[in-house]
Amino acid sequence: SPSTLKRLYGYVSDSHKPRMLTLDSLSAYIGHKDYASFLLWLKKSSYYNSSFFDAGQLVSSDLEQGEQIEIGWAPNRLLRLEYLGDSLYHVLAAQNSKVEAGDRFVTGCFIKEQPLYLPYLERNGERTPPFVAGRNGGLSIVRKII
Repeated sequence: SPSTLKRLYGYVSDSHKPRMLTLDSLSAYIGHKDYASFLLWLKKSSYYNSSFFDAGQLVSSDLEQGEQIEIGWAPNRLLRLEYLGDSLYHVLAAQNSKVEAGDRFVTGCFIKEQPLYLPYLERNGERTPPFVAGRNGGLSIVRKII
């Protein structure tokens, strides 16, 4: 019922736990035999658990100091970076991004189709709060400039 769904999603404060019939019905709705089958699938799913994956990536330790790379993400964000060594990057150019030319940051790698999480941007001698690029859809461009 609508009130059951409201309780499940926390729209209504209630201390009742959902009945197994409710959990079985919801599990069947998304394609599982029952709630136990759904839990088993969830436990084994690589989507929700740790796993190895194939990815286009650029690892900092594989770069030489002075090499340049480009990274980009939707919608139309593009950065040109210079590798300074020790996983440190200098932003040479930035298009349509909150990251600005002159910023610096550290990261161990860039992985295509995954967000880029940075602990900070160093801007004008100060550090910003953490920054994420490509939160939705990840990096769409990861390439070395030759």
